[in-house]
Amino acid sequence: MTGGTDAAGPRPPRFLGGWAVGPDHPRAVDGEVHAWRIPLAAVEPSALTGLTDDERRRAGAFVRRGDGLRWAASRLALRGILGRYLDVAPLEVRFERGRGGKPRAAGTDLQYNLTHSFDLAICAVGRTDLGVDVEKIRAAPMAAGVAAGIVSAAGPIRPGEAGSPELDWAFFHAWTRVESALKATGEGLSAIDRRSPAWIRALAASGPAVVDGRRLLLVDLPVDEGYAGAIAIIGEAAVHAIQCWTWTG
Repeated sequence: MTGGTDAAGPRPPRFLGGWAVGPDHPRAVDGEVHAWRIPLAAVEPSALTGLTDDERRRAGAFVRRGDGLRWAASRLALRGILGRYLDVAPLEVRFERGRGGKPRAAGTDLQYNLTHSFDLAICAVGRTDLGVDVEKIRAAPMAAGVAAGIVSAAGPIRPGEAGSPELDWAFFHAWTRVESALKATGEGLSAIDRRSPAWIRALAASGPAVVDGRRLLLVDLPVDEGYAGAIAIIGEAAVHAIQCWTWTG
């Protein structure tokens, strides 16, 4: 990681759409990233229909049935969203592994990333490497923050801070930036064990940076009350807008 902030980086993108219902025929264009908000609060067993046999097995492997149903609903939404971009039926969407094992839609340059926490999922779509993370704000897991390097004497969260809503808010906003960046770069959360705490910690601030020679833009995503979210965007081309839509199926 070099520099933390790159003064020559792109300006923060504008947020568009206000989480209105998404279009039936979206098109990914240069300069835009699309964020789809997927509500998971009232998921029914019918979420399992429309998935492959393997996906249904994965959903059934969750210890808690509700967690499996929410995963199934987010996966079903992912298929539906990508199907709209690719003009194919949801079950016709095929997946493959890219850099670092990161999943991608096969046979296209369309990039996506999916995340979910409790009753909310977010799918980001664009034509550049990207990552997205969402977390329900709750009591901050400080031990995980120590392991990730975001809880340290250097900040952004310092050991010994008294628990508070403000601390929880700051923790999960920093965490979502880190996790979205690790997903965008293909490093994944295993980087917490491979990279230095200082390298990880440098991802916790919003704004432009350079990671291993590649431009990275970290943007906080205003997803919903009680949640923190962030999108990480990689690439030399400036992203000027993040279009925010809601998936209704």
